[in-house]
Amino acid sequence: MSAGLAEIGAEDFDLEATLTCGQVFHWVREGAGWLGAVGDAPVYLEQSGGRLFVSAGAEETAARYLARYLALDHPLAEIRASFPADPAMTTAAEFCRGLRIVRQPAWECVATFITSAMKQVPHIAQISHTLRRRFGARLEWAGRELFAYPTATALARLSEAELREC
Repeated sequence: MSAGLAEIGAEDFDLEATLTCGQVFHWVREGAGWLGAVGDAPVYLEQSGGRLFVSAGAEETAARYLARYLALDHPLAEIRASFPADPAMTTAAEFCRGLRIVRQPAWECVATFITSAMKQVPHIAQISHTLRRRFGARLEWAGRELFAYPTATALARLSEAELREC
């Protein structure tokens, strides 16, 4: 593990499945982990078994915020126990084991949904990255450049042609 990363308990959690399942589109592989932005904060996440290591600062509030963002506070065992004893449901639950529903910032979630109509995940990811790169606030983590999702105000200033170029 890299020095300077805060640790969060992450039992019954699959970071890669959560970040690549089509909920969020801006996380990129970086070494043994993932680099992205949550709101306007650059974040590095790395998982080792039931532990998650995060770069967003060792402050307790940052770790709590990321645990909430990744839905690590959901009682997954309790939720799974409430499922009916049905072969199809059991198969689905096993297939998605460790996957969490991310609590993405509301504006980013809505805007990404709007841009996703009739598109496959790779195209949605491309649009998200292009919008961030062209119109989002520049962020930096360990010498790496990344971008926050553009604000509603920033996108409202653009012409239709500028948006279609993304």
